[in-house]
Amino acid sequence: MLGKHVHGEIDPHMWLSADNAIAYVKVIRDVFSRADPANAETYRANAADYIDQLDQLDAEVRRDID
Repeated sequence: MLGKHVHGEIDPHMWLSADNAIAYVKVIRDVFSRADPANAETYRANAADYIDQLDQLDAEVRRDID
């Protein structure tokens, strides 16, 4: 769950995970797109680019750790 531990407490370290950061990006993309439909495609494109960057960073970190 976004920002929650299984037992329901808020996780202040959620942003430390690439998967969680991607979840944040998707929520922000969707909220902005609903609030500003005229620019929704820009939000989608920017989110996709950022998600790609996060995926690449996550893969790089995992390679370094392994």
